[in-house]
Amino acid sequence: MEKRRITLKDIAMASQVSIATACDVLNNKPRTRVSETTRQRILETASRLGYQPHRGARSLRTNLHHLIAVSVLLAPEMPFSPFASELVSGAFKAAREEGWHITVSGYRDIQEELRQLEEIIAERSVDGVIIYEPVEDDPRISLLKGKMPFVLIGSYEKEEVYSVDLDNEGAAFMATQHLIALGHHHIALVSAPRHYLTCRSRQRGYRQALLQAGIPFDQSFVVEVEEYSSQAGAQALEILLQRNQPRPTAVVAMDDSLALGIIYKAHQHGLHVPDDLAVVGFNDARYTEYSEPSLTTVRVFAEAMARQATQMLIRLIRQEPVGARHIVMPAQMIIRRSCGSWKKGKSVFQNDAGSKGGY
Repeated sequence: MEKRRITLKDIAMASQVSIATACDVLNNKPRTRVSETTRQRILETASRLGYQPHRGARSLRTNLHHLIAVSVLLAPEMPFSPFASELVSGAFKAAREEGWHITVSGYRDIQEELRQLEEIIAERSVDGVIIYEPVEDDPRISLLKGKMPFVLIGSYEKEEVYSVDLDNEGAAFMATQHLIALGHHHIALVSAPRHYLTCRSRQRGYRQALLQAGIPFDQSFVVEVEEYSSQAGAQALEILLQRNQPRPTAVVAMDDSLALGIIYKAHQHGLHVPDDLAVVGFNDARYTEYSEPSLTTVRVFAEAMARQATQMLIRLIRQEPVGARHIVMPAQMIIRRSCGSWKKGKSVFQNDAGSKGGY
């Protein structure tokens, strides 16, 4: 059996220091605030355990910053959306375990992001980049490919890129099927535009669930919004109520902030959630458990996706074997009060590992 390679994490644990400290000492990083006693303990531990840096990593060491940029869309109602905050948290934790660091680059639109990425490439200020929310003919991918290692959180079929994604089609199918199981046939969808590939996949899942149940798809029950915010959700429900007779009895919203705006607008129209209108969100932001009513939502495990993406990117930068080029992660239904299943006592997911009840 091949002997397991001693890693930086092994040295840090045996020396009783952080991975970042062990990395700094073993890389002889200048201005490292480590006592001479601790430095010697780390070096002696590395020697005793037979630590050998990966050949690719050793050849690149003098050019590495051990720094990754996470490019994050700034939210309209707060600096970061809950989803983006989880991405940053997951990237930070995974990088720290490897003795690396992250920097967060925020942008308001894709043109601003492109300018920032151009500066990063020109200055070589980081070793790699994590981007997310791919669009059709994504210019960021064309810009980065061949110039800087990067990993995409999302999927992109036009070119071979390293990516970590949610099963978005399956997640939207699951949310829609849950509402169908509760007896709904007039189910609306509030989504971002279809040029966002994530939303395109979720719209496919929504339509597939309707088709499987024998419910005709009606384009008038789909509203596309330009941003994920409570205000956009409220405006979307207003459009649905003005546009459709009979009105929707349930809504799948592609973000929790949209769902909260829908609930707010429903109350303004005298509609009780969930008796008059069932609502399901996406992402399982921390505040959704405390909304009124508590929000049924789809948990997407953003932190876990960012961890996987960061680990993949570091291996790419080190020129180590990466394994699978594409990783797809499952979603989970979190059933609370806004869908009404607790009243009806039924759900297609009651005995399924893919769901979790709660109030």
